[in-house]
Formats: sequence, C-alpha cells, structure tokens
Amino acid sequence: MGSLQHMRFNIFNNVSQDIVDKVKSAVTEVTFKKNEIIYEKGEKAEKVYLMNEGKALLQVESEQGFQINLGALKSGYCFGWSALEEDSVRQHTIVCAERCVVEVVDGETLRGIIEADGCKGLPLLWNLWSLAKDRLDLRTDQLVKVIETHPSLEDEAVSK
Repeated sequence: MGSLQHMRFNIFNNVSQDIVDKVKSAVTEVTFKKNEIIYEKGEKAEKVYLMNEGKALLQVESEQGFQINLGALKSGYCFGWSALEEDSVRQHTIVCAERCVVEVVDGETLRGIIEADGCKGLPLLWNLWSLAKDRLDLRTDQLVKVIETHPSLEDEAVSK
C-alpha cells in the first residue's frame, strides 16, 4: 500500500471517503530516478499514476526524431488514466525530470472501484473526465499558439 495523500489530488474532490479508502488500498508507491522512464509511447496502458513528489515530462518524438515536451507533471497530478480504457495504448512517453515518488494503481482495479458501488464512483469519474477535458483544452490552445507564431503553418491551416 502506498502513502497516498488524497487531498493533494483534485480527482478526489467530492469523492466519498469509502471510494478514497478503496483507491488508497489499491495503490503502490514507486520511486523513479531522474531520467528514468515511467512509461513509453506504444506500451499497453495498464496503470494510472498519481505524482506525490517530483516532476516528470510528457514527451513525444517528432517524425524528424526531435523530442518534444508537451508539458510537465508535478506533485498532485494524475496521469496515465487512459489505462481505464480496455486495450488502450500510450500515446506519449513520461520521463522523470527529477526523482519522482508516484502512487500506482492498476487501471482495471480503478475502473472496478469506480463501477462497483453505483453512483458512489461517479464523482471520481466526473473528476477524471474534467481532467481529460482540461488537458485537451490546453493542447488545443498550444496548437493554436504554434500556428499563430509560425506563418507557414498558419497559411497551411487556412488553405485546407
């Protein structure tokens, strides 16, 4: 069992103590070293992660072989929630920018906790949905800024 401090994670806002306790009993604490990979693009998504300490980078590789940092994951962030979907594959790589202490829970187990008690798991599911929406909005804003600052991309976007 990990040392999950649930109050630090927004995904537990308005979630019943019963559900929080079930998640706490399912997590395992794992420590990663600086530059260690938590997971890689293309891997089967099986685990959900909660960052207790440290900072990790969300990365993808361009077709030209450049590493692109899409964002930083800091203490209090939940990531890897695509593991809640059966047969999901990772779309990016997570690399530790420094030592990271992470709570890890099996995606299937977390999905079972959410689904087991009817409506009790719904606040956790809504919080995860809100997290996904916020991150999608952030990526959309990033894309728009890239297009706005690169005239050749702006011309391409307008012409299609």
